[in-house]
Amino acid sequence: MTKYPRGRKPQGKTEHHRQRSLKRFAFSGGVLASLVLVSPMLQAQSTPKRLSDWLLEQPFTADAYNLGLSWRVADEIPAQYALRQDLLQTLSGTNRDLTAPAQAVTRLREWLAGLPVTGRVPVSVADARWLQANPIRDPILLAGHSVVLPRRPTTVTVITGNGMRCAVTHAPGREARAYLEACSVSKADWAWIAQPDGRLQRFGVATWNREVQDEPAPGAWIWGPPRDGGWSEQFSEKLIAFLATQGPAPDPLKGPQRDAKMASKPRRVAPTPGGASEGYRVPAAEGTVTATGDASGPQDSGQSVATVSATS
Repeated sequence: MTKYPRGRKPQGKTEHHRQRSLKRFAFSGGVLASLVLVSPMLQAQSTPKRLSDWLLEQPFTADAYNLGLSWRVADEIPAQYALRQDLLQTLSGTNRDLTAPAQAVTRLREWLAGLPVTGRVPVSVADARWLQANPIRDPILLAGHSVVLPRRPTTVTVITGNGMRCAVTHAPGREARAYLEACSVSKADWAWIAQPDGRLQRFGVATWNREVQDEPAPGAWIWGPPRDGGWSEQFSEKLIAFLATQGPAPDPLKGPQRDAKMASKPRRVAPTPGGASEGYRVPAAEGTVTATGDASGPQDSGQSVATVSATS
């Protein structure tokens, strides 16, 4: 303990302590100012709220895409970051189970390295009234959570075995195989799909294992590597799981480059569980869709129409 001469003990904080206090105050003030600038609605949400309430507060926008809504939770980021790192490690050239061409591996690795880790958590049905009727599935927005409501895309994006992205104009009634064919993907036995709502699916698309399946919705990601492409099933499952965290695949920034003929004439099938709308199946017929070249990543699509942070 420091001893001071009689009557000389300083009153209150020393100059050093006062400077530290001023720095802490300035830092906290700067953080508060930045939060207010980033989210003008932050102050209005002083308490947690349900996602259904947030949806009802949003102004109507004709191109808003509720199916692609992203509820993002910071606590999910570490696991998703680890998943991306696992994928990048697999694509580093040291994994003996991956025998795909080196150029394709490098191309896919560079693209994945630039994708964000979002913390996205799937929402059962992003419809306000449905969520209110099913409160157990109505998320509570807490501090650190955010919601992104994208614009409705018009394409489905195929990741090809050579590591390229191919955006194909969405058309009702088309199954995954049709989009693969539009991108000149052949000899694929399986197609992995990340639907825009985050659901993961895998369907047989070859002649020997073709099965009844849901059609990809606008903004879906499809990974359908050729059977002899050197991509392992384990890698495929991890890849599509990470793509599901990205939200809907954005439309490419550049225009259409080619047309591709696909099977059309859909037939109705029974509705899927969970309040989803009817799907369509594709028998044989002729139709035309438009395929484009390399699609840009979600981070540069400019697609979000509403983002908000909740705070307690």
